[in-house]
Amino acid sequence: MKNIFVRPRPVPTLLALLVVLLMLLLSNYLALQKFNRLNQHISSIYNDRLLPASYLFNLHDQLYHQKMISPQQVGSRHYKEQLQAIQDSMARVMKDYEATYLTRLEKEQWRYFRQSLDQFHQAQAQLVVGTTPDRSLSLELEREFYQANRYLSDLIALQLREGGALKDASQSLVGGSVIQSYLQISLVIILCVIGYALYRLYNVRRMHDGRHLYN
Repeated sequence: MKNIFVRPRPVPTLLALLVVLLMLLLSNYLALQKFNRLNQHISSIYNDRLLPASYLFNLHDQLYHQKMISPQQVGSRHYKEQLQAIQDSMARVMKDYEATYLTRLEKEQWRYFRQSLDQFHQAQAQLVVGTTPDRSLSLELEREFYQANRYLSDLIALQLREGGALKDASQSLVGGSVIQSYLQISLVIILCVIGYALYRLYNVRRMHDGRHLYN
């Protein structure tokens, strides 16, 4: 009896299986790259956003602390010691802040703040050398304080915007990773289907070989 059974060709199925495996490996590699970038963003949010923000708020508090020292204490030893202690503390915080990563805009705004703060300290120094409160110097000190405070407030707002941009980028990476995980699940399902097709192909081939022997 002539055998009219057409033997299935497994080559296209094997090629499809190879393609799916390569896609799965590529998807896994891209997912790892995204998680690495996400880890970098999280580290950047902590090291380059949260820490600098804490330094800026510290400077903001100390700036107001200087402002609250009563000019009536001018000429006293306690007044000079208070100012020196606060300025030394601010200098340490400013050094720590400058050691963090700053964007171009942050560096520019920081430079404005430092210049204004220096002028504020110069106005304070003029009060320190005096023996009695000077109204004109007190008014100048008031102006320099508000100028320095304005630059510092602008810098804090800029820092928050940069942190928000990092947060948005991190959320985008997370969303992309979720989509990629769905893709990987789909590829695994396709892989299972191809595996089942190969299994069926193997069974059909065995049946064909058995019929051929009987014929």
